[in-house]
Amino acid sequence: MKPKKILKELEKLIEENEIDIVHGTGSFIGGYCLLNNLPVVVINKRIPVEEKATVLVKVINSKKIDYSKSKKAVKEFIDRFN
Repeated sequence: MKPKKILKELEKLIEENEIDIVHGTGSFIGGYCLLNNLPVVVINKRIPVEEKATVLVKVINSKKIDYSKSKKAVKEFIDRFN
């Protein structure tokens, strides 16, 4: 599966768990935060796709989001960080 497709699947998984994703620019990579008491993942839209996916995987692992029903390629990508 191509990196962009994996990224889309990871974004879908995050959003299914009621966490918003915000893409912005600046001198940051990204991460999880609370904005007005709402969970948000902020991602720098100028970083490479693989780094964006890594940010999302870190959130999935830190929030213990169940990814067992994800596609095989997505599960394998997430498992690389465990």
